[in-house]
This record gives sequence, structure tokens and C-alpha cells, in this order.
Amino acid sequence: MRTFTLDASEWIAPPDFYESILAVLEAPYWHGFNMYALIGSMFYGGVNGVDPPYRIWIKGTGNLPDEVKTEIGWFAQAVLAYGGIEKGIVLLIDP
Repeated sequence: MRTFTLDASEWIAPPDFYESILAVLEAPYWHGFNMYALIGSMFYGGVNGVDPPYRIWIKGTGNLPDEVKTEIGWFAQAVLAYGGIEKGIVLLIDP
């Protein structure tokens, strides 16, 4: 399983999260910077250059602005709700 490690320590707003994760997933330039577009492309495929299985490891979240922590939390909930592990998408979040 491929592992993509994201260093969140410099993120100051939700677009920083989207920019980082879409880059490792090799998303096309026109990909939307929102949760619906991200989850759709991860779980339904055919958009990103990288398809599951993979592990996304987000590090350095301890001192992030609340708005970024909230976005990451919503992402984690969405991955669980859409059956991430069963579909080969594993998410790890470290402070």
C-alpha cells in the first residue's frame, strides 16, 4: 500500500489542506477545492492519477488554526462514512 505523508504544520487555511492532498493524489488542475469534490474523486475514481489502495498520513496538526482542524475532522468523518478501509483508503492523523 502506498503511503502519502502530508506535513500540515504550515497550513493556515483549508485551501492549504486541499492543495496538499490533491497534489499527492495527482488530481487534475480543474479539481474542486471542496470536500464533495475530494471525496467523490477518491471514492468513485476516474479523476485522480492515483487510485486506492493508499494510506494518507497527515502530520503536524497540533497547532493548526481551528478552521483547518475542522476541515481535517470533516475529511476524517467522510472517509469513515464512505467506507474508507473497505475501499483501500486509510487515514492517519498525528498532532
